[in-house]
Amino acid sequence: MIKWSLAFYLSLCIFLSSSPLFSKVEKIKYQTPKFEYFEFKDVCSYFKKDPTIIEAKNQVYLDCMGEMVSSQEFCHQKFQDEKNYVRAFVDQSEKKVVCQFAKSAELTFSCEDSKTHCSESEKTCDSLRMVFAANKKLYHASDLKGQVKCYYE
Repeated sequence: MIKWSLAFYLSLCIFLSSSPLFSKVEKIKYQTPKFEYFEFKDVCSYFKKDPTIIEAKNQVYLDCMGEMVSSQEFCHQKFQDEKNYVRAFVDQSEKKVVCQFAKSAELTFSCEDSKTHCSESEKTCDSLRMVFAANKKLYHASDLKGQVKCYYE
């Protein structure tokens, strides 16, 4: 469990640092998180892609014999009616796509370098929802002390 947690958090940091908006996310907290794991070959086969050679490209995409497949699209299609589905990611060390579920999500976003996002906290929270709280509804968005806080239920 410790090995998986460390790999997950390191991978999440790399993913978050790849986008200016996501790099400002300081904290993500999920209430009662649960996970479902899928083998890379099963994800490629789901999209009718050849699973002979599979490579994890990043925290979102798999390369199935030259065809890109999104872990987010996979989990969203598979769990589109599941209200507790929040996000998907590729666990490169375990070679699995992970679909995550939670009762609620809380996200804190730093406004230090991007006042534009902070002046529109509801818009910022809504843009982050598809990545961190996909099937949840935005319950509350606020701008407090240089941070945007987003609550999804």
